[in-house]
This record gives sequence, C-alpha cells and structure tokens, in this order.
Amino acid sequence: MANVLRHLRGYELDVRAFVESATIIEVGDLVYTYTSADVRYIRPASSFTWDTDLLTTQKGYKLVHLGVAKQASAVGETQMVLVDASPLATFRFDCAAAKFTQMDMIAPAKAAGDALEKQVVVETDNAAAAIFRVSENFQAANVTVVNVINQASSLFDDLSDAASGE
Repeated sequence: MANVLRHLRGYELDVRAFVESATIIEVGDLVYTYTSADVRYIRPASSFTWDTDLLTTQKGYKLVHLGVAKQASAVGETQMVLVDASPLATFRFDCAAAKFTQMDMIAPAKAAGDALEKQVVVETDNAAAAIFRVSENFQAANVTVVNVINQASSLFDDLSDAASGE
C-alpha cells in the first residue's frame, strides 16, 4: 500500500521511534513496538507474529500497538520516524464494506495468509482486540473508509509504568 496520511483532525501526540534497517515503514501504517537487544523498535502491523487465529492475534497486537506512522522508512534506513500515538486524534482507514455506528470497536484486518493488514481495519466485537473506536456514524451499506479514534497505545502503558516507578 502506498504512503497515506491518515490523520484527519484532533490533537497529535508525536513520538519518535527507532526502525531497524531491514524494516519498511510507510506513512499511514499501524505500528507496534518490540524490543531487541534492549532497544525498542517499531514494525508495521503486517510484521506482527500470527498466533492461532485472527482474534488471538489482534489481542496480542493491541498490547504493543503504538500508533500510526507519520514518516516512511525504506530498507537500509535507520533514523527515527514520527508516530502519532494520540488518543485525541481522528484517523481515516480503509475497511471492508460495512455499516458503522459511532463507538463501534475496530481492530487491524486480516491480510492474505496468516498476517494482519498494516493499513486496513475491521470491526470487532471484542474489546480486548480493539485499538480504535469509530468516531461517527457511517450508515451507507458500502462504506469502505472509516474515521476512528486511537484508544490503545502501548505508549500510555509505558507512561503509567514510569509514573508508578515500575
């Protein structure tokens, strides 16, 4: 998928994150954090390790979800990139044709094979898997984009740990 700026409106909370040289990040990718050799990096959701089925994988992804990439990183690049981790911003993502009601829960969609999509989302009825909430009603039968509010960023877990001294 091409670079797509997903931020529509609202406050941004930009964080800078390391990217390994072999990882490709595109603008608009859902990204998660992982640690290697005591360094925290980001990867696109499509690189997240599949676990049993879609729901189990979405639940695992939610635990490490950071936000939406605002900068790209090609193979061989190692500079930090900006990620919007704001719980107050509204983003627009592609989705399968559906109707949406405000506050419906949204998670990364399933890609071909055993993988998550990095720029496509799907409705979920499981709060443990949801990383976004729908920000407004979309009642047309064939809506293929949805506006969402970030509700799960591992950044906030880190801030809570720091505040509690963990």
